[in-house]
Order: sequence, then C-alpha cells, then structure tokens
Amino acid sequence: MFNLKRWLGVVLAWGMIGWDVPPVWAADDVIIYNSSEVTFDIPRIYFLLRRTPDGQILPGGSIGGAYHYAFFDTGASGIIMSYETYEELFGVVPEPGAQFADVGVAGKDIFGVSEQLYVSLAPYDVWNEPLESDFNQTFGPIRAMLTLTPSEYDPLDIFGVPLMAGKTVVITPSVISSEDYNYCSARVHDAGDPAIPKADIQIKLRMRKYYNATDPDNIEPLPTLAYNPVVDDVTVEYNGIASTKTWLLDTGASSSMISPEVAHQLGLTELDGTPIVPPLLWLEIGGVGGTIEAPLYQLDSMTIPTLNGYNLVYDHLYVLVVQIGTIDDETGEPVILDGVLGSNFYDTFIYGDELDSPFHEVVFDADQAILGLVVDTSRLTLPDHCGDIGHPYPEGDFNEDCIVD
Repeated sequence: MFNLKRWLGVVLAWGMIGWDVPPVWAADDVIIYNSSEVTFDIPRIYFLLRRTPDGQILPGGSIGGAYHYAFFDTGASGIIMSYETYEELFGVVPEPGAQFADVGVAGKDIFGVSEQLYVSLAPYDVWNEPLESDFNQTFGPIRAMLTLTPSEYDPLDIFGVPLMAGKTVVITPSVISSEDYNYCSARVHDAGDPAIPKADIQIKLRMRKYYNATDPDNIEPLPTLAYNPVVDDVTVEYNGIASTKTWLLDTGASSSMISPEVAHQLGLTELDGTPIVPPLLWLEIGGVGGTIEAPLYQLDSMTIPTLNGYNLVYDHLYVLVVQIGTIDDETGEPVILDGVLGSNFYDTFIYGDELDSPFHEVVFDADQAILGLVVDTSRLTLPDHCGDIGHPYPEGDFNEDCIVD
C-alpha cells in the first residue's frame, strides 16, 4: 500500500531526529537505537491446503505450484484468507450462512467462514522454491475467516496464532541495502527442536483473549480462534511523563501503536485522538475493517522488562496513535488495546544506507509463552551480570546459563 523506493528514501533521508539533551539510561539497561517509523515487511510463510489430513493438495497456488504464501501474524486471533486466494486460487468452499465479526485498526468487519481445512506450512524463502517435504507442519481441522469481496489493494492472507499453537516460530528480519533486499521470513518448529536458535534475550509473554465469540453478528460455525500474546509492564515515556501498560505482540503490524488514552496521558492527543502536539506526519494504515490515517509520534523511550535481569530500552521509538478495541464476551465491557508492539521493534533499523536489524532472529515460543531475541553482537552489546548478587538467575534457569529454556 506504499511505494517501497519512495518510503526507503524518506526513511534514510529522515534518519534520527536530534535532541538538545541526550537521555541518561540505567547502567544495566540494554539500549537500542535507530528504529524506523514502519517496517519494510512482516513475516511470511508458505502454505498448502487439504480437505483431509492426508488428502489431495488443493491445486491453484499462485507461485508456480499448489503452494502460496501468507503473512504470519501473532496479532491475529484467526486465519484470514482473501477473496482471491480462497475463491479464485484454491476453490475453498464457504460454509453456507456462516459469518464472523472481527475488529482491527479501522473497526469491525464481517467475514465468511470456510469449510474445514488442513493447513501445512513451510519456511518462506524468496530465493528458493519449497519442496513438498518442506511442508512438515500441519494444523487442522481449521476453519478460516473469508474476506467477502475482492481486495481493493494487493490481496492479503493473514495466518494467526491458531497456526502457532504449541509450536515455536522463528522469524528472520528483513534486510534492505542499496543493492538488494531479503523479505522477512518465518518458519515453524516443534517444541524442543534442537534446530531452534538459542535466544540471548528472553521476554515473558502472556496469552490473552481478544476475539468476541458472542458478537450478535456471528453465525455458527465460527472460525478457528486462539488467544494472542501480550507483554506486561511495557513503559513508554514522553516529556517526563510515563505510562506502563500491557501491549499486544503483533508481528503483523508494520508500526507500533498506542491508544488515544495513553497518548492523552502522555500529553500528545486529546482523549478522542485529536492531536495536541503536532504529529511528525500522518500515515495510512490498513487491516481488518479497512484503512485509516493515524498520527505518528516519536516517544522518548520504551522499556520492556526481560527474564535476563535487565531492561530492553528503545531510544525514541516511533508509534502511531490508533484506537483498537473489542467487547469482552464474558463481561460485556469494552477491551481497548493500550499498546501494540509492532514489527518495527525488531525489524528495519537504520544503519547508514541500509535497513537491517540488531537481531539475527526472533523466537516466539507459543508453548512456553516466551519471546526470544538472538542478538547481532556487532550491533548490540549485552551486559554480563546475570547471576551476581544484584541480579539473580531468572526463575526456571536450572543450569544457570541466564536463559530460561
């Protein structure tokens, strides 16, 4: 929905805004600089479809065979297929009369519900076509949410947490240089697979329900749904004012976000999101419900507690102000997202004329509810203090290697 070359030029030209007085951080914090407004790409994964566990692969994939790719999104409670994918490529059959109401950045939208399917996943690799044997992670039976009309822009298929349950997802951030680029890719491992990279930094997650199964617009059978990962005690600060909230971990969001309530607490906007402080610019973002324009700000810092005994601090992280909410189907009360930790917390950092990442890989352990970061030590230095008198080993670190694995 935006021009890559134009956006890349703007980001590299923009660089980092200067401040008269640099911030002072705690001695044992890990500080991350040079984050950008949005990411170039969000994680992608290849998939095949079947109607039975060992049945015939549905033909019609658009990449030289029966397979296609989707965006792998921890912020999605279900699986969303575009009209072009389920109707024109694979011939997936909608359940007659079934529908589901979901919410996103632009409000509520109504989706159809698919027949029962089995989904097999393979690592995304822009340079090499996958073999059938690469599709070794199969989930099902599942029902997908179906977009009811053709896409206004490029069709998007969003695969959410039901296709991550009990597994470990490894994300390789995208790399964009003046000569070439690699897309952000994802792969799925069984829990405990020795091929899973060992994380240098670990962040505790909690699984939280955001979907509303009892929305009056829902008509059964409902799609397959699951809880989403959140990070507790995320603190953002602007102009000496701090806010500590729970943030959704959303690999499908190109930018991080805060709610108008948090933005008002920080003195940036009114409660309805009307700017008090002029935003850096307005960005058009899309998702469930359509597209909206949101104001972009740069906060002084964002602090995330880790299981390693220190904080991960982002110096002047960019955020959008967006109202995203649903209704708790148990209490009937509205549930508003205070913050969204988008992909720009691990992807697309500014290094001279390149956009890269301080992390080699990002590891989402859905079974243990832990987010791991594999550090590029040439760009990020970690403190060596875990296990001393002031920083005990993390709870559950039985072999005292400062990692809970």
